[in-house]
Amino acid sequence: MKVYIINGHSRAGKDTFVDLIKDMYNNKYPKEEYRLNSMKRIVPAINIDNISTIDPIKDIMRTYCNWNGQKEDKDRKVMCELKELLTNYCDLSYNYVINIYKQDLEMETKALFIHCREPEEIKKLLNTIPNSKSILVKRPDNDYCKNNAADLNVDNFKYNIIINNDSDLEHLKELAYNFCVEEKLIS
Repeated sequence: MKVYIINGHSRAGKDTFVDLIKDMYNNKYPKEEYRLNSMKRIVPAINIDNISTIDPIKDIMRTYCNWNGQKEDKDRKVMCELKELLTNYCDLSYNYVINIYKQDLEMETKALFIHCREPEEIKKLLNTIPNSKSILVKRPDNDYCKNNAADLNVDNFKYNIIINNDSDLEHLKELAYNFCVEEKLIS
């Protein structure tokens, strides 16, 4: 399984980039509907998985804060601060990601994209997950959120791959296709 830790400022196009990759892969290699895992349970097949270190924080916010799923600047700030607290307390996000990684390995997922903002956590994931690579999605003139440490530290890391999302959706599709070919996700 190929693993990519993906980062970029808010509104840079990270999810759109991964969604385009999923569409290309699934169009070229239609997925099997279900697989039998090692516990003899039938599980849905996933060819390309897309998760974030912020996912468990979003779950907490939905459950206990009546968060509506919008990512306004104030929401991003609270999520960033809550994530930092829970990282220091129990490393919640890292443990969540590693559990998903292990499940995806078992299910023979082709690629896992892990959204992570904090340089120290990116480094920890790269050191833990063999042969993983980091990706930065850049979008010039992006009016990203500047009120939290996660967005402010995006550029403080040396990434393996840089995607310059500097045009329209068709150009991003081309970048996603080139990425798939270069990374041998499709042939």
